[in-house]
Amino acid sequence: MYLTDSNYSQKSKNMKKYIIISMILSLVISCIDLEEEVYSDMQLSDVYQKASDADAACIGLYTGNLDTYYLTVILGSTTSTADTRFQNVVQGHYDNSFIHFNDYWTSYYETIRKANAVIDNLWSSPLKDEVRIPYIAEAMAIRSYSYLKLVKLWGDIPFRTAAKDVLQSDFKLTPMEQVYRQLISDMEWSVTMIWNPMQKPRGRVDQIGAKMILADIYLTCASSARAYNPATSAKALKPYFTAFDADKEKFWNRVKALCSDVIDSPYRLETANWTNLWGVDNRFNLEHIWSTQTIPNKIGT
Repeated sequence: MYLTDSNYSQKSKNMKKYIIISMILSLVISCIDLEEEVYSDMQLSDVYQKASDADAACIGLYTGNLDTYYLTVILGSTTSTADTRFQNVVQGHYDNSFIHFNDYWTSYYETIRKANAVIDNLWSSPLKDEVRIPYIAEAMAIRSYSYLKLVKLWGDIPFRTAAKDVLQSDFKLTPMEQVYRQLISDMEWSVTMIWNPMQKPRGRVDQIGAKMILADIYLTCASSARAYNPATSAKALKPYFTAFDADKEKFWNRVKALCSDVIDSPYRLETANWTNLWGVDNRFNLEHIWSTQTIPNKIGT
């Protein structure tokens, strides 16, 4: 059966009618106001009202990648081999196109951003000092640890200790010496205010963990300054010599005192066989002063 012109015209008119009706219905329906039910109206002012809020905020700081796998494991074991993916690293030739260093940079600055927010919000919270200050000290220790990792690699780095300028995009570099001296100031305060040894669950920074971070800062500055020799040393050591040579003996003495505190702390050697120290069954042994707590993957690693 073939359509005549009249039949075709009639069907075409009917089709247009249906299309127009559908468009009108669509417009009418889309104009109906949606009445959304509000399930939560939480504001920033509602947070940091209780000790549990501060505790949750500090726990969130540990979600950052505090020790990037590629820098601590892969780079450490392959830069001295024939693995061409990492040969430039051991030669000191790398830029932001090397993805693993980019991951390292961004993960630590993400942790720093979170720590700054926690510190700022806790200082402005209604919590009493005896409640909030240990949490502030914990956040400051994590921030200092992150900056220490960055300044060791890059020297002059963007350095921010407040969250209010988080949207700023033109971060200028802060000189290496200024970074280290601020870290020393922050951590000298933190070690006196943070949790007592083992006061918090394992995996959280306590006073002994904070003292180890501070000792690392002092040791990096003092040993690098003392090791510099204009005739033979790498150029990277000269800024340490210039900045900290006058302070190196004072820094060494502080390292000794901090390490003595660590030795005399409740943490101690328990495992006779050193290789067993890293076993899953020994993950909460007293040798572990501060270790990242992770959830096993599907293959149990």
